[in-house]
Amino acid sequence: MPVPPSDGQVGGSVAPPSVVQGAPPPRLSPEEAAQVPPMVQVEPTPQADPVPAEVPPFEQPETGQNGTGQNGTGQDGVEDPLDPAVVAKAKEQELADKVYEAQSLMFNGKLDEALPLFEDILRMPEVPLHIREETLYAVADIKKQKYGNDLAGNFRDISQAFIEAMNINLRSNRVPSALLNLGLLNLQVNNFPEAKAYFKVLQDNYPDDDNIPSISYYWGEYYYKMGDYLKAADQFQYLIQTYPEHQLVKEAAYYLADSLNRTGFVEQAYQIVDYIDKRWPDYYMENAEFLRLAGGVEMALDKLQEAKNHYFTYYNLNPDSEGADVVLARIGDIYVRQGEKGAAKQIYERAVLDYPDKEGGLIARMRLAEEGIYDDPTMGDMVSVFDRPYNLRPEMIYQEIVERYPDSPLAPIAQLKLAMWHAFNKQYPEALGAAQDLIEKYPDSPLVRTARTLGDSVFALAVPGMVAEERFGRVVRYWETYDFIGKEDTKVDDAIITQVALSYWKVGKPEKALELIKPYLGKTQIPGVSDEALGLAVNIYLDQLAWKEIADLVAMARANWTLPPERLRQFEYAQAMSLQNLGNADKALAMWADLAKDVKVDPAFRAYAMYYMAKSAMDQQDLRRVFVYAQEALSLLLQTKGDPEKIKDAVLMSIYATERSGRYEEALKWAREYDRYIDVDNPEWASTRFKLARIYRKAGAIEEWKQLLGDIIEKKPDSLQAQLAKSALDTYDLEQKAQQYAPAPQ
Repeated sequence: MPVPPSDGQVGGSVAPPSVVQGAPPPRLSPEEAAQVPPMVQVEPTPQADPVPAEVPPFEQPETGQNGTGQNGTGQDGVEDPLDPAVVAKAKEQELADKVYEAQSLMFNGKLDEALPLFEDILRMPEVPLHIREETLYAVADIKKQKYGNDLAGNFRDISQAFIEAMNINLRSNRVPSALLNLGLLNLQVNNFPEAKAYFKVLQDNYPDDDNIPSISYYWGEYYYKMGDYLKAADQFQYLIQTYPEHQLVKEAAYYLADSLNRTGFVEQAYQIVDYIDKRWPDYYMENAEFLRLAGGVEMALDKLQEAKNHYFTYYNLNPDSEGADVVLARIGDIYVRQGEKGAAKQIYERAVLDYPDKEGGLIARMRLAEEGIYDDPTMGDMVSVFDRPYNLRPEMIYQEIVERYPDSPLAPIAQLKLAMWHAFNKQYPEALGAAQDLIEKYPDSPLVRTARTLGDSVFALAVPGMVAEERFGRVVRYWETYDFIGKEDTKVDDAIITQVALSYWKVGKPEKALELIKPYLGKTQIPGVSDEALGLAVNIYLDQLAWKEIADLVAMARANWTLPPERLRQFEYAQAMSLQNLGNADKALAMWADLAKDVKVDPAFRAYAMYYMAKSAMDQQDLRRVFVYAQEALSLLLQTKGDPEKIKDAVLMSIYATERSGRYEEALKWAREYDRYIDVDNPEWASTRFKLARIYRKAGAIEEWKQLLGDIIEKKPDSLQAQLAKSALDTYDLEQKAQQYAPAPQ
């Protein structure tokens, strides 16, 4: 938790502020101690007497009393090569030369050449202890540096080297350093119990050693690299607060500020930045990234002049350095926020010119196109940007960033703005696709939530238009493709869901449609939604000829809901239809009569009402009503493009009523009308033609009668009607011949 800053001073220097609680390094728990291999459980040793870090590799030998001169020479002053003193001196010189050569190679970074030389020294007999110790530590250090990029793969080799070096002299002043290295090595490969164990031995046995603060630093560094910035901040804070004069405090302070900034504790990060600035004014010369960090923190706190100074210092130090492009764009942003648009434009144009393919140049291009800063865009913000004369420019830049620089930190913002651009221009399919692309390509981006919300809103806006244009398949495809539709805080309301259900019905998935509207068909009516859902359900059931479901659903609605008259008429029609098809024609007839006489009822419903009333009149042989109802049904069916079979049936009823009434001319007219609905390939063609011919004969149109019968014989020679036609024509011919012999009238 953030805590108030400290204004105290330590040792005449700036005191480090305490901005977070801080925590000592993690300690070894009993459970972890049980997991530690025996080699790590080093027994506490008494505090070692200080031993010089650099021990002379050998001492000059004293003159021996071996009958020769004191320096190992003979009486004549010439060295005797067999003299033990001379031999010893030669061996020491050889060893010294090897040590010097190996150390020189090591100090010059030639580790691959130095390592074999040190290993040769270890294989030499009678190497003095202090040289063996120094060599073992050199081998361990070389292996640590050489295999630093693959610690896990070389862990055993490196750790064993440090253990051997440490164990050669447990009273050496190098032991704390070895323990620290072993702890760090295990930490870096995630062997936490072992790391804590080595650090514990160091802390317990050498509490005042200068390596102790490094434990906090390494834990902080580990957490920082793992992205656990809160824990990292606790370690760095503990280090700078507990050991304010340690050499690692400077770096720890930088990482503390960065960790706080990354976790959103910007005020606290600023306190550390200010502390670094005051305590080490030239720190940026050894770590230029501090300038970028400081500028970003200060910019977030609207300390714009300070931020601009830090950014300009960074840029001027080396315009070709990593990140200089973004720094220049941020300087432009500061000018915008300070109201200096002219200066901002110059900076942006410079960034575009100098860094056309880098993030800073892309940011600058976006700023110039949008004439402002929109790094956390909302649709409301971007509408004002897009509604400008140059409205093609932003889209081109967004598209270029997304396609050419998909790994840029700017890409998710460009992707979101591209989706907003399409939404603004009512290009809903493109907007939905762009929103989905952001979600799939950048799942960890904080903009994902905005993209999901945008996509959901776009779908809600698009559905009514798509339904009006009868693009039902597209509605269903979007609903099934984009998982952000209809989720938390959705703009897809019940009315939109009803339209989605309608689309499912229209694409041949009625069961899915019924599933979507089921929540709206309970006894509790949802105003403005339930009646629409009921209408859709009734239409689906009509398609499925599910008459019982219609009857039950309409009965439930009439008993529990309040329905407007026009909706009530629709459901009465459905109920009448279900009764008709369930064999309750008498009950249905009363409802048909009510619907038929109400001119406000939907013409399609009245058409069916008139049709069934005509059928009822046919059953009663009430020819006048048959004709009247059939005529009205035919007119309404044609007007509403109703069922073709019912249209033909209405014509047939008109033919029947006029023929049976002796109104042959009218019957002939309707027969000709019926003939228009039947082509020669229709199975009913022959029978219809035969009926038409019969009416022609009754009307006295013998030639037309004969022509129709001839057509039947010619075009359907194998049909029953063809045989009847032949018989009728033969009979007619006989009758005509018989009349020639009839007595003349008196």
